[in-house]
Amino acid sequence: MLKKKMIQILLAGVLVFCVIQISGIKVFAANKNIAMLSYISTPATLPPIYYTPSIPKQTPMINDAASFDDLIPSDNDEALESNSTPKVSNTTKNKLKKVGTVFSDKKTNLKYSIVKKGTITSGKVTGAQVECKAGIKKKNQIIIPDTVTWNGVTYQVVSISANAFKNNTKLKKISIGKNVKKIGKKAFYGCKNVKQLSIKSKQFTDKKIGKDSFAKMGKGMTVRIPKEKYAYYKKLLVKKGIR
Repeated sequence: MLKKKMIQILLAGVLVFCVIQISGIKVFAANKNIAMLSYISTPATLPPIYYTPSIPKQTPMINDAASFDDLIPSDNDEALESNSTPKVSNTTKNKLKKVGTVFSDKKTNLKYSIVKKGTITSGKVTGAQVECKAGIKKKNQIIIPDTVTWNGVTYQVVSISANAFKNNTKLKKISIGKNVKKIGKKAFYGCKNVKQLSIKSKQFTDKKIGKDSFAKMGKGMTVRIPKEKYAYYKKLLVKKGIR
């Protein structure tokens, strides 16, 4: 009986034998049917892994009073600003008087009639024109200006009406501005005491000076005309009454 137990203990020691090492585990297995040797390596220590948490994209704050048009510049902004039509005040609009309106200018001692009311450009009236109608008072000198200003608008004086100064015997000097391009018939007819006539305009043609505009004027009158128009105007003025 004792002999049998000792044999069992010896068999158990032979069947299993284990050795544990720091670097790994060696396992010896032996038995009647298996003879195997294996080595299991301890996994190498992995380096530490760091990670950065992703930051979600933030939507820019938009003021309630603003719009996307305010935040995003447009290529057309400058063009829109430059093409914007300036506001025209009622005061400026009221300066546009009707064609045919007659007014007097004491500075030039003349009456005028509007022949073109002009247009409003950049808040100002431009292109306005008038015709000289007559004198306010009979004086010895008449100067028909290039322009005249009335009611805040500057008008070009472009014509002299028919019979404007007919038979004005007080006149001795007449000056016609450079913007005048038309003179009505008999405008200066019968001004027999005129000694000097000065013409600055270069725009006259046969059709733009009416019949007898300068007829029956003073004898020996001095006439001043643009040098470059001398030959043409000399014939033209004789035709219109100057002797």
